[in-house]
Amino acid sequence: MAIIDRVKERTETDLTDPELQMIIDEANQDIINKFGPHADPGNPISVLLPGNRESIILQRSIDISQTVAIVEYYDWWGETTYNCVASDYRIWPPFNHRIQRRWDGSSALPRRTWGDRVKVTYVPVNDGNMREEVIVKLVVLAIQYDAFTQQTVGDYSGQTGDYKDERNKLLMSIAPRHGMDMA
Repeated sequence: MAIIDRVKERTETDLTDPELQMIIDEANQDIINKFGPHADPGNPISVLLPGNRESIILQRSIDISQTVAIVEYYDWWGETTYNCVASDYRIWPPFNHRIQRRWDGSSALPRRTWGDRVKVTYVPVNDGNMREEVIVKLVVLAIQYDAFTQQTVGDYSGQTGDYKDERNKLLMSIAPRHGMDMA
């Protein structure tokens, strides 16, 4: 079911479909700005992280059914790069966001710590259903907030609550929860 139809199921509004779509697009863009692009095997994401440690932590979990590419950067005498092979690192379950450098790997460059910088290219775990649900809730909140702020009964105008706080709570419900990691 399209997001616009899900919004219409949950609220009554006199907004036109193009107006609703504009609010949906704004909510979608807010999610992308805060948490990165939607998971798409055709468009993996790349992140550059500081190294010189045993483990690196990604903001989003890795879809381990997809290809992962890791490049280490060393600044010994000018920039040197090393393309890691699978035996160079371990991706820790159950959250698949922690990547440990392996000293016992079979590659030409086994080490205990990552290089000066580490570039990880991967497909994040698909959280599309959660993102869509948050988009629907953000749009419904925007519609309800707008309708409520425009209503006045006699001398009484109802408390609107803090729209920004509610909106932020909805957005943060997408934030990854990794639990406790011992590195």
